[in-house]
Amino acid sequence: MVVFGPSVVKFIGLGFLCGLIGSWLLTSSTSSYLGQIQLHPLMRAPKEGVLDVQHFSEHGGHHEGETLLVDELAKVRPVFAFIFTSATENETRAVHIKSTWAKRFDGYLFFSDNNDTNLPAFALPNKKGWAFTRSAIAHIYDNFRQNFTFFMKAHDTNYVVVENLRSLLREVDFKEPLLIGRSMAATQGTIQFLSDESGYVMSRAALERLAVGIKTNVEACSESDAAADVNFGKCAIAVGVKLIHAVDQDKSDLFHPLTPWDILKKFLETINPDPTIFASDQMTKALTCCSDQAVAFSDLKGAHLYMMEYMVYHLYPYGIIHEPENYEKVRLLQSAMQR
Repeated sequence: MVVFGPSVVKFIGLGFLCGLIGSWLLTSSTSSYLGQIQLHPLMRAPKEGVLDVQHFSEHGGHHEGETLLVDELAKVRPVFAFIFTSATENETRAVHIKSTWAKRFDGYLFFSDNNDTNLPAFALPNKKGWAFTRSAIAHIYDNFRQNFTFFMKAHDTNYVVVENLRSLLREVDFKEPLLIGRSMAATQGTIQFLSDESGYVMSRAALERLAVGIKTNVEACSESDAAADVNFGKCAIAVGVKLIHAVDQDKSDLFHPLTPWDILKKFLETINPDPTIFASDQMTKALTCCSDQAVAFSDLKGAHLYMMEYMVYHLYPYGIIHEPENYEKVRLLQSAMQR
């Protein structure tokens, strides 16, 4: 039996990351299914990085001409991101979100305790927890609801693969009041609330119902000292928004409250409690722990965001072709653009 020590496990973990988040680069038509599955427990957060950066290219990490399929999705289903941060994290977190995944949305806004036109960030002073979320929802409703079909709420520790989010949403009706993410509690098969850390996305209809419930002080949507995600779930259910746990065709989660490497580590621990030695067949099995169409991860800061950028958007395995019919779609789009 072949065994691996800790250093090799780390190396294989990097290879896992490539396969985990790189395979959707050439796909756009894999179906996503919505349901409920068991959750992984939370684990540690990595150290932050402080970097002096310039924004990436105008192509958002892609090479020119590679985004034709997702560009078509953006035309019919524009998605807005609102990202929670704080003034103390502008240079250590928020600026790196802006330099990486935020710009792939059709619009985005940071919510903070201080205005910042460079990010941009809109101040919600003296607000915390559920009160902060309530104010953000009301602001999005008042200023952006007519221009976008879906709205993703994220934190400054998330990394979002926006193209996979577009794929997930392409057959979702934005006129239906839906809140999609990762279930964190369920009673008799009914989801009670979604993970705040892994992010979630709401349809325009859901945004409208939530905002009206907040503005009219529906009891379940009123001020409370309880956790933001719990209150948000109560409010959503009270105003008729359906909470959905997002998984792929293999029932693997799409929204994660962990980093990719922490998910891999936790999965390996369930296979073998000894963290210093793994059989080769166990490592192969570990690579199935997460979806190829993952949408969001959490606990990522500073340099980790740029490592994700490289793995998702710049590292290409030569000769690997997923769903060749997509190339014909691209060819037809290119031909139409040249006419």
